[in-house]
Amino acid sequence: MPADLTTSVTAPAGGAGRPTEMPAGPGWERVIALDVLRGMAILGTLATNIGFLVASDRDAAIAESVNEVATFCVSLITNGYWIGLLTVMFGIGLIIQRQSAVRRGEPWLRSYPWRAVVLIVEGFLNYLFVVPFDVLMGYGLTALVICVVVMAPRRVQTAVLVLGTLAHLAHLWYLARPAVAAAAGFGGGKPSSEPVAGAEDGGAVMSVGEGPDVPGYWDTVRTNYQIFWDGGRAEIPIMVVMGLGVFLIGARLWEAGLFRPDGARLRRRLMWVGFGIGLPVDWGLRTITFIDPENPVNLWSATFVRYGTALVVMFGVMALVAHFYVGRDRTGPIGSMVATVGRTALTCYLLQNIIGLVLFMPYGLDLDARMPFSLGVFDLVIAFLLISLILVAGATLWLRRFERGPMEMVSHAAHAWLVRTTVRG
Repeated sequence: MPADLTTSVTAPAGGAGRPTEMPAGPGWERVIALDVLRGMAILGTLATNIGFLVASDRDAAIAESVNEVATFCVSLITNGYWIGLLTVMFGIGLIIQRQSAVRRGEPWLRSYPWRAVVLIVEGFLNYLFVVPFDVLMGYGLTALVICVVVMAPRRVQTAVLVLGTLAHLAHLWYLARPAVAAAAGFGGGKPSSEPVAGAEDGGAVMSVGEGPDVPGYWDTVRTNYQIFWDGGRAEIPIMVVMGLGVFLIGARLWEAGLFRPDGARLRRRLMWVGFGIGLPVDWGLRTITFIDPENPVNLWSATFVRYGTALVVMFGVMALVAHFYVGRDRTGPIGSMVATVGRTALTCYLLQNIIGLVLFMPYGLDLDARMPFSLGVFDLVIAFLLISLILVAGATLWLRRFERGPMEMVSHAAHAWLVRTTVRG
């Protein structure tokens, strides 16, 4: 996101619990774990939403039971986790921006809100011209609130963190009413007249249907516009309410030294909570849904799993990655590929869906429809790997010549223009 998820940062070796400042100078090293985590979050959202782009409901050339088990296994590592990580990383990015502004003596509240405005505009354009779901608008709105909160005394920040977390849980309870939860399951398939499951809002996203008259691109743009004003904005309140607490949790973890060598104890605690408590509960609820779809538990658990237990698991994942890279100055081949996506996070977030539309939509190449047979859910896996390869290759080549990704450049220029135009003195 504009500088929030793409900022190059360094971390000191200061004591845990103190706010982490980032002055330039000897002894300061890039926190490569942030790049890797951002890349994981971006690629993870692609894996979650790939079902919107690729049809998996054709008769598969594999046994139905195999396809069902494989679909369940895929859902265990996609649904909900990565949007949670993306939200936490945005909170970390915001506090990094705040500390950088203080260090440079910049007017924070006369500058940063314009970043949020740019993000909201980018999110709306993504919703209108690409896919009828988006988290950027929700993040931008949350950032407008949190950028003020981080200026307040510590006790005020703590109060907002607690109230935001409670509001998120209450909102999930509201969404978990049977009629809503029944429409919020996980699945995949090309746009149809049915709710698109797996999209980032976790709810019902209506989109254009297939039929004898295949809609063109501008038909889908008009449909997306209609969807937005007809109530297809469910992801915005979810992201805003969740972000109020999660942004500040991410900021607190950064300040407490999660990515510093002396933060080992904090990392171990987070891994214990994420993997020792969150993972068994999360996978347990998902398994109940798979084994017995009619179980009453499913009427309320779907939304809590996606935006609740999955988020707890993500704290463990974040701590594990931070622990692995602490003290390292190299990422290794796999880590390097993921980190290139992380360094161009905004570009890759927007580009992955554009690539998907070009490759798989009826008004594009429609590759999946041209295949002689279907492999069921493995069609989604192959499509994910193909788009990921394109993103990694493109980001790698781009970063050989430029410091920022193309959309990061556009966002930076738009923000700089807005600040120059509005800030005086």
